[in-house]
Amino acid sequence: MTYVNVRVCWLSDRKKGARVNAEPVPSLLSVGDLMDRWSFSRQGVNQLITREGPDFPAAVGAVNRGRIRLWLMSDIERYERERGCPKGLQR
Repeated sequence: MTYVNVRVCWLSDRKKGARVNAEPVPSLLSVGDLMDRWSFSRQGVNQLITREGPDFPAAVGAVNRGRIRLWLMSDIERYERERGCPKGLQR
């Protein structure tokens, strides 16, 4: 598992007229985000990840010393299209 390093540049830290060379950060989802997205409990999301095994998108990184796994939103959206939305999803 890789760790995601995010560099934050506050507007007040920049000098007037200075250029900031920042790459766009992709949209990332945590287990908490998946809970909200699918109306699942934390346990339900973790069971789905375990049950689907290699069919579930791989986490692309983690934060908070590996405690919070992160998935690309594009991977989750592709999973939803290909496998159907998990039960409990209310949009």
